[in-house]
Amino acid sequence: MLVPVAEDSAVTLAPLNLAPAAAPVQAAPPGGGSRPAPIPPAAGGRKHTVLPGDTLYKIAQRYYGASGAAARAKAIFEANQDVMKSQADLKPGMVLKIP
Repeated sequence: MLVPVAEDSAVTLAPLNLAPAAAPVQAAPPGGGSRPAPIPPAAGGRKHTVLPGDTLYKIAQRYYGASGAAARAKAIFEANQDVMKSQADLKPGMVLKIP
């Protein structure tokens, strides 16, 4: 229903923001590569199922980011010495604890 408005009436309309709220977008790493964002810790600890081509260093990068990945890879190894005696024991299908 339209309501008649007198010609001398001034009407001010506020702009509408019709864009949906979006999550912040993370910038791509330099060089145009597409590296996945680090995975945040979950309650009760995290687990990772080893995929073909995984290394402890790649797993550390996935969960913690590139900064300090070497030290984190060592921490992942130390947390999983019950299933790995050396880093060469890393096999697809293993389930690792991510400290």
